[in-house]
Amino acid sequence: MNVLEIILQVREGLEARRGEVGGAATYGVRAVLGLTFLVVLWAEYRGRSVVAKGPWSTWTLLISGAILLVVSILNARSISLGYGGPLHSVPAASLPSLTTLSRLADVLAFLSTISTKLFLSSVLHPSAGSAFRKLLQVGALILSLSFLPIVALATLPVEGIYCETDGVRNGCFAAETWLALSEIVAGFSTFMDLALVFIALKMTLRRGPFDPRERPTEALAIACGAGAFIAGIIKLTKFAPLETGDFTYYGPSLLLWSVTEASLTILSASTIAPYTARERIKRPRSPPTDDSSDFMDRRAFGALGCEERGDVGRRDENEVLLRSMVRAGLL
Repeated sequence: MNVLEIILQVREGLEARRGEVGGAATYGVRAVLGLTFLVVLWAEYRGRSVVAKGPWSTWTLLISGAILLVVSILNARSISLGYGGPLHSVPAASLPSLTTLSRLADVLAFLSTISTKLFLSSVLHPSAGSAFRKLLQVGALILSLSFLPIVALATLPVEGIYCETDGVRNGCFAAETWLALSEIVAGFSTFMDLALVFIALKMTLRRGPFDPRERPTEALAIACGAGAFIAGIIKLTKFAPLETGDFTYYGPSLLLWSVTEASLTILSASTIAPYTARERIKRPRSPPTDDSSDFMDRRAFGALGCEERGDVGRRDENEVLLRSMVRAGLL
């Protein structure tokens, strides 16, 4: 028995206990995403800037968290329509709604992940100029807001928007087209995970010893980035079963790793503030200049002259005292 069968059995048990069909496999995912969203909201409420770069970062992260919540809801709806089974076992009436919701939920997860990573790359990159940062910020905001028309389309069970019947396609989008697009974007997302981890490590090593209060935060940011990279690699291995039309893997497996990657990215973003803070620079003491050396020489020469003049004065006083004693007959 593999992990997928265990997940399906747990899901069936939850459905039987609750007396309803569908959506039970994503309850845990929705809970994790909701907690992630609340953590970011709590950090903003407490007045701690998420990435210390102004409102762009705040809204990008909040919108990404909202996208992930919408993703989990759409996936729950698609599982409830398809009962978590293979594509050939899905009723024909619910096939367009199931495939539309599932594919668009997948695209939403990628949009959320990439929008967050685009902004983080502009924040973390040590040599990024202000114009480049603003360009990436605008791109991240546009990607974050692009989920609105996609969600509107996903709520409409349009017949013929996506279907596949025994290799004959009647004006429908082929499954291979969606899979190829999703796989390309997933590969880019995984590469961004690795790039962000390297950038964070580089900036941490350049800055030298940690502040003891920042060590847990920096370690958590790097660990979440590494975890997102691992989740992205696992997600890339889940595309092969979809080529056979088996959507059983999509519900509990592919989207689970997709939202795991996106959640870890947002958690890393919410703890990235130490990397954007001002670096503590220890200014070395400047060596003495020529002017200061000349000044010290003049001071030393003046002190030496005062000592010589003092010796001469004391010698004259001794001579006067000696003459007075001779005159007085003491000597």
